[in-house]
Amino acid sequence: MARAAARGVRVRVLIDDGETVAGDDEVAALDGQAGIEVRFFNPFAYRGHIEALRALEFLLALPRLDYRMHNKLFVADNAVALIGGRNIGDAYFQVEPQAQVADDDVFVAGPMVRELSASFDEYWNSASAIPVRALAAPARAVLAPRAAAAELAGTPDGAALARRGASGEPLRGLLSGQLPLVWAHAELVHDSPDKQAVEQGWRIGSLMRRPVVAAVQAVQGELLMITPYVIPGAAGLRLLQGLRERGVRVRVLTNSMQSSTVAAAQSGYMRWRVPLLDAGVAL
Repeated sequence: MARAAARGVRVRVLIDDGETVAGDDEVAALDGQAGIEVRFFNPFAYRGHIEALRALEFLLALPRLDYRMHNKLFVADNAVALIGGRNIGDAYFQVEPQAQVADDDVFVAGPMVRELSASFDEYWNSASAIPVRALAAPARAVLAPRAAAAELAGTPDGAALARRGASGEPLRGLLSGQLPLVWAHAELVHDSPDKQAVEQGWRIGSLMRRPVVAAVQAVQGELLMITPYVIPGAAGLRLLQGLRERGVRVRVLTNSMQSSTVAAAQSGYMRWRVPLLDAGVAL
């Protein structure tokens, strides 16, 4: 990002503040680069590094801080985009020796990219998106991207990632036609930044569950789902039961306890396993 900004690219980064307890210094340094602007979504007031104080604030301000942004989106020049579930972290790019997290990304080109860009602007311009410079202390250091790249390449996994990046793939294959795109109808669904107000009818906005439920209800033969956690709730269970009663095959691939990274979410899923299996859902 620093190199892109140095050659005149406008860089905007929107970060959920859920787990940035140790990252303010680095984020402030990134925001301090010319051409780069970073905002936190729904940030904590406490900006220190003591996790106990952060947890205490979360409990005292639960109605606000329990509302997080889970969007993952990368848009370049309103021409191409990546969308998926991947966080920015070593484990998500297979360069962390202690943990590996598998994610799928969708490469998008065509008219849908402008819709994705507009969804970013909606969140970027929302009242919950706070500039880093309004919260974090001024950066005490300037990023050194070349040094960081050298440090990354010094590990076996990092060297493999560096080689893949230097090869230009898979973008080179896409541009050359060796990896052809699949041109298809696509529909963007996302929640409004003020989802809570929309849910309660205080504001007009979008809720992704509505079109997703409609799409699920329209399935005729088979529903395939990949998700890190399955917490359907009573309404979701009834929805899947309705599919099974119509003879629709439902298969869900999700995390085991061993591969889960969030114990609380895993515990939320566990109570629904038997009801899902009783309904005929394959897990």
